[in-house]
Amino acid sequence: MISRGTSLRFHLHHLAEHSLTQWPIALSIPRHLPAIHAQSRWHSEPLRLLSLTAQTFLPDAQGDPFLTKAHQALIHRYMRLRTPPWIVLCDVGPIPGLGNADTQIPRADGFIDGDAASDETNLPTPAEAAQLQTQRKQQQPSSKTPQLSYIRKLQGRQPPQTILEQFGAGYQDYLQGPLQPLADNLESMTYEVFEKDPIKYDLYEQAIRKALRDWTHQGKSVSSPTGNIVVAVVGAGRGPLVTRALRASEDEGIKIELWAVEKNPNAYVLLQRHNELSWRNQVHLVQSDMRGWKGPSSSSSSSTPAYLSEQQQKGQQVCQTTHHAIDILVSELLGSFADNELSPECLDGVTPLLNRTHGISIPASYTSYLTPIAAPKLHADILARTPSDARAPNTPYVVMLHAIDYL
Repeated sequence: MISRGTSLRFHLHHLAEHSLTQWPIALSIPRHLPAIHAQSRWHSEPLRLLSLTAQTFLPDAQGDPFLTKAHQALIHRYMRLRTPPWIVLCDVGPIPGLGNADTQIPRADGFIDGDAASDETNLPTPAEAAQLQTQRKQQQPSSKTPQLSYIRKLQGRQPPQTILEQFGAGYQDYLQGPLQPLADNLESMTYEVFEKDPIKYDLYEQAIRKALRDWTHQGKSVSSPTGNIVVAVVGAGRGPLVTRALRASEDEGIKIELWAVEKNPNAYVLLQRHNELSWRNQVHLVQSDMRGWKGPSSSSSSSTPAYLSEQQQKGQQVCQTTHHAIDILVSELLGSFADNELSPECLDGVTPLLNRTHGISIPASYTSYLTPIAAPKLHADILARTPSDARAPNTPYVVMLHAIDYL
């Protein structure tokens, strides 16, 4: 394994003058692994082969080869890649029996053997065939290639994928253009991908539970005339956060007045269906851009205004609409890259509706940051797009980073 990865890459780029993915790289794994930072550097490279020699293995008490825990972790890490490299065993000796015709497995060629067809008395009985097979198994060694058997066994002991790895399968190191849900109405399939996130919505539900408990235990005053805590989900999409808010309210035994605001007309239709079939009409739905929403409202009947004539006022009442504040504001306009969903701009229009004294925003804050990385595969993918898309190098792609090295 070469530890001077940066220097090697520079010289190869200088020679090739194009992406290093055009060069298939084979990495030889030594018995003594280098430092972690060198391993991480090569993990980001577009490797095609991992070469293990007989010297890479250590013998156990019975003399069988095995790999150290560090080597096993290294192989497991490479096997997690979207395109894992091939494992090649070198200098481990020949496979016993390859040159022996008696051990070869016959292959059908479509023709009947004349000797077999003419002399059926040479065929063994089923009992003799089973006995012969047992004798051959006893004569064969337990493993013709112990290193190969060990690698196969190691492959079968791969750690199970985490929930996040299962969710992100197929998206590792894949360039995606950032979505702009404020300018475009997202499709239902896009919402469905969002909703498969196994972690985000659990954390949102935990945060809503905690906010409801704190509000009740601390005896904070509510904004609704009904005496319930006012919760508003802005940018509700197809309603996953609405479902979590209702579940948190039911489990905590705390009544809420729930509002869901969504501008996408296609998603709003599905919200109406959910409200009728799943949410028991407990949710106040609003189809509006959150920046133009005036806030939760309540209607009350009162006498007609004084500026109406006496005849107009006779027996007439008018329904007056009053708006009140939001106690708990829930949003998920975080975006996948920086501010591609215009979160600050959107929330800036709805934040004034928050309860000025006790209002809670979920999330309360977030931070975007930059860090340098080495990502040869992504760099090569962007270069490959450049001839047909001159803006590719300057596009803020959304990527589930995996084969990278933090510099």
